[in-house]
Amino acid sequence: MNGDAQNTRRSFMSSQPPASNRHQDILGALQVQDMARAVALACAALADGDERALYLNLRAYEHERAGRDALALADLKRAHALDPDDMQALNALGLAYARDSQFEKARAAFSLVAARLPEFAPAHFNKGWASEELGELDDARESWKQAHAVDPANPEPLTRLALLAARVGANDEARTWAVEALALMPAHPGARLAVAKAEAQEGNLAAAGEAARALAHDPRTPPFERTEAMGVLGDVLDAQNGTAEAFAAWQARNAAIQAQNTARYARPPGETMPEYLYRLIGYFERTDPWSPSPPAESEPCARHVFLLGFPRSGTTLLEEALARHCDVVTTQERATLTDIIPLLMRTNADLDRLAHLGDGDAEHYRQLYWQRLRGHGLDPVGKTVIDKQPYNTVNLPLISRLFPSAKIVFSLRDPRDVVFSCFRRRFRMNASNYELLTLESAAALYDSTMRLAMLCRAKLPLKSIDVRHESLTADFAREMERIAGFIGLSHGDVLLEFAPRQGARAVVTPTAAQLGQGLRSDTGGHWRRYRQELAPVLPQLQPWVNHFGYSDI
Repeated sequence: MNGDAQNTRRSFMSSQPPASNRHQDILGALQVQDMARAVALACAALADGDERALYLNLRAYEHERAGRDALALADLKRAHALDPDDMQALNALGLAYARDSQFEKARAAFSLVAARLPEFAPAHFNKGWASEELGELDDARESWKQAHAVDPANPEPLTRLALLAARVGANDEARTWAVEALALMPAHPGARLAVAKAEAQEGNLAAAGEAARALAHDPRTPPFERTEAMGVLGDVLDAQNGTAEAFAAWQARNAAIQAQNTARYARPPGETMPEYLYRLIGYFERTDPWSPSPPAESEPCARHVFLLGFPRSGTTLLEEALARHCDVVTTQERATLTDIIPLLMRTNADLDRLAHLGDGDAEHYRQLYWQRLRGHGLDPVGKTVIDKQPYNTVNLPLISRLFPSAKIVFSLRDPRDVVFSCFRRRFRMNASNYELLTLESAAALYDSTMRLAMLCRAKLPLKSIDVRHESLTADFAREMERIAGFIGLSHGDVLLEFAPRQGARAVVTPTAAQLGQGLRSDTGGHWRRYRQELAPVLPQLQPWVNHFGYSDI
């Protein structure tokens, strides 16, 4: 989430011996930093059939500069295949994977470069960046610390450490890292942003507002830091009861983010997220109820739970509460179904196949799931696995067919608070979160997701329980006892209260800093202060307000 990878020190040295005068000329051009000549010579060599990793890396560099990311990725894949020992080409391949949102492959590439070239600080930095994008915040922190140790004069690792600390509500730590970064580069925008976030989270509104406003209105502020500052400014204005101004700040931030991502998510090669949901809704409106699947012959876990709902509906609080139980492991929104979804849900024909999936195929796909979960460092053996990802609500057909014994905990919150909160918070960009950038598209996404969820719950054999976020925060012990009973957990004292913990694990969602303040019972009705701004979407949300039994006041 925190800006771009560190590629300013990208190198083009070859691991192969020189083979021609032209190769020597390319190396000479690189030595004097004449990139135009080096690229031209490399492209000429490739046109003549002289294919080497260095030349492909240089041509990929030119593709990147021209916005031809797909061609750059193809060249860098070929470069790595030709010369797996060329760590500079592999680092560039990691950057190309990251630009294509393939962060697992990016992190694997950066990890290998960092292991082979431990003194190459950008590899550690980029590994931290990819790890943060994957939600592996502890790994991100360690990678940035290593980058700082290798290159202590560079303020960027310190800045990322400061922003990460602010993200999880560790405000004193955020200031410490930020001060170190600012000592190296006064007025560094990322370090100033980290300080502004820390001040805002601690209620120092005047200082936070001044810092955020200065960053947001400075044309020299990079895009990421500018949009983040707009969000902080909105939060400060909200806390000062300047609702109209706060909404305008969030709206401006979201418009800027939307403009940066329109080509990727509004005009993708395949279906947009709304189109995908409409197709699924149509399919399940027409289909007959599915018959139950036979249970899996054996599963590594003692109990399996999918924690679903919609972003900002309270799933993170539930996950963190359950994670305190010694018999529980949780996924923290790590991708677990990614390998399977394209194979069984991409088309209506895939859904037909899923509906009649044989036992052998079902077991194959289950093993892919467990392998991916173990790849995230989670050991399910004998544990209760809580797979928390609100957007997996869309994947209920897959869950029902592959995991018939799994239980569904469905988190609910006032739809108006959910949509408003989604609009005002910043999420890592993907096809679903792109829809949260306007109130209208966020409300439409909520409506479609709930329509699909209700169809699935009517037509699929699911074991589910609803949990109201407002009820959980009002009577935590009673609700946790009810949830534990449904799951089959001994509730014990560990589930009876929720309070901040020192040294608690990093939380990857926008809820992180809020959880650090402990349980709050005033979590409902925030939308009312923005009734005027929400007016265009309230009619679309009203049926769900009624359906879930929320007050119309």
